[in-house]
Amino acid sequence: RYLQNISKARDICVVIPSGNEANTGHHFSDTQTAKGESQDVELRVGENVAGFQMELWASVPDEFSIAVTSPGGEKLPRVPAITRQGTEYSFIFEETTLRIDYQFAETRAGSEVIIIRFTKPTPGIWTIQVYGNDVAYGRYHIWLPISSFLSQDTYFLRSTPETTYTSPAAARDVLSVGGYNSINGSNYIDSGRGFSPSGRVCPVLVAPAVNIRTVAPNNRFTTATGTSLAAGIAAGAAALLFQWNKKRQGIPIDSVAIIDYLIRGAERAPGNTYPSPTEGFGRLDLEGTFESLRID
Repeated sequence: RYLQNISKARDICVVIPSGNEANTGHHFSDTQTAKGESQDVELRVGENVAGFQMELWASVPDEFSIAVTSPGGEKLPRVPAITRQGTEYSFIFEETTLRIDYQFAETRAGSEVIIIRFTKPTPGIWTIQVYGNDVAYGRYHIWLPISSFLSQDTYFLRSTPETTYTSPAAARDVLSVGGYNSINGSNYIDSGRGFSPSGRVCPVLVAPAVNIRTVAPNNRFTTATGTSLAAGIAAGAAALLFQWNKKRQGIPIDSVAIIDYLIRGAERAPGNTYPSPTEGFGRLDLEGTFESLRID
């Protein structure tokens, strides 16, 4: 909300990278088709993990509950979906402690949220059984922490690469930027992608993100990879648009106008469907944007 408010100011465009989480295996999503059915979600936990938190999100009026089975086969039975009443369980044959909290009508998104906290989790395959107590849409998402806060050998065995952008890339009226490989024209496999659970397009655009020449400490140059580099390039394009607008038109514009200009000029591959979860409305093309502004 803070970034959305900033983006409404004149001559300001908020640019945010979509993150580099698409290939980490930290997101799982599926759909329950009938009330009362359950689905198994398998989570691999690596060695020497002190603890972590994962969250299941679902849209109102859907309601889900969960049960958990440890790598050793010990089972935490289905925990009733009772709001404001957390359940903590210590496994008998393992050191793991598990806490489950249900929240309904989450204030920002109006969703059900199930928070699952692992302390000293046993390495191996954990199984989370997801039950549909009340199913309308049926879609649910489970996220692990981003890779910076979790060992690389902890991930979902059957993960979902879509809806892996990092907060706050899905804020309204901001320019969220994913990445692609401009060297060979391919997608950047780690680039966080959409859509959001509500269908919002994120990222809005993609820009070069692989082996980008940039500055380094001690007056050096280096190359780096990631959507932060792509966002830097897109921010430069936004700055040039502001400069052009001020010299040519002199009318203050805001973030939404800049985003509209860049979307109109984006490069879109023939035969592909846009907006897409991977590229949003296409690849950044500032020359294409100025071409779209020409009066024929």
